[in-house]
Amino acid sequence: MHNTSSLVRAILFDLDGTLVDTIGDIVYALNTALQYESIAPIDTKTCLQRVGNGLRNLLRLSLQAADRYVCDNRFEQLYKILIDTYHEHPVDHSYVYPGIDALIQKCVAHHLPMGILSNKDDALVSIIVSRFFQSEPFVFVRGAIEGRPLKPSRAAVMEFAELVGLQPDEILLVGDTEVDAATASASTTRLALVGWGFRTAEQLAEIGHRPICTTIEMLHSEVFR
Repeated sequence: MHNTSSLVRAILFDLDGTLVDTIGDIVYALNTALQYESIAPIDTKTCLQRVGNGLRNLLRLSLQAADRYVCDNRFEQLYKILIDTYHEHPVDHSYVYPGIDALIQKCVAHHLPMGILSNKDDALVSIIVSRFFQSEPFVFVRGAIEGRPLKPSRAAVMEFAELVGLQPDEILLVGDTEVDAATASASTTRLALVGWGFRTAEQLAEIGHRPICTTIEMLHSEVFR
């Protein structure tokens, strides 16, 4: 359980579905890869059901759903197509959720250290963050790096905690999926889930996650108690 009594002294944000709506560019990159296997394009709703554990897992789930089983070499070829396409079109359809910029500026004004932790390819995370938050002082920006565990592992969260010199229960992890909830549980950070991202508030409630912030004002209340 996260500590609800202590003040938030740092914030670790998820990226996709939390700060930025990136699903349009993810769908485009995925479908570009799938067409090389003559698999029909998937829609946004289907993609939303599969995201959260990294792009490799997204591709694997999409191949399995189409009853297409490929060898390791072919999988890596398809994954490279996905990643290369995403690098070529990283933010064609993406946008920052309304109110996020103002929230970040308020965090800056309150001298709250901020980080971003994503399961997306690390290079892509850097590109997206630099495009949308170029002037923002995130002290920690981390995506998927080969050989390092993804969320819900606590490893990167503990790196952030050490970097900012805080205990995990002084950090608020803000995310939008059950993966982020499991990460907070594993690392004993506080948790706030947003209901505007890749899972609906109803989906998050059904699997027992709280609190769920359905508006930016509710998230403000979780950050600035």
